[in-house]
Amino acid sequence: MRGSTRVPTGDLATADFKTTPMLRREAGLQRLAGLLDELRALEGLREKRPGTFSHRSRAFLHFHYHPDGRIVADAKLSDAGFSRFDVSEPSGQQELLAGIRRFLSSEP
Repeated sequence: MRGSTRVPTGDLATADFKTTPMLRREAGLQRLAGLLDELRALEGLREKRPGTFSHRSRAFLHFHYHPDGRIVADAKLSDAGFSRFDVSEPSGQQELLAGIRRFLSSEP
């Protein structure tokens, strides 16, 4: 059937990531709920849409949701461009948060 997609049943956080990009994004946002709460509490970041943050009106942080279940974050922590973090596990999420906190605290 044209236009049909495979919709996972149950909790999206445990959904099969081999679905549409939109469903992968929804599932990924659920898996990152704690991280997103911590990011939203940081002074200087603005969430433009769920999971996409800006700093001083410029793109700063966004996520990629891979079909294999990995979630990576791209954060602009320097003028050199975006740095990539694997945030699929809590250790990667803490590494990202530490980098963002360092960046924000070094701002004039």
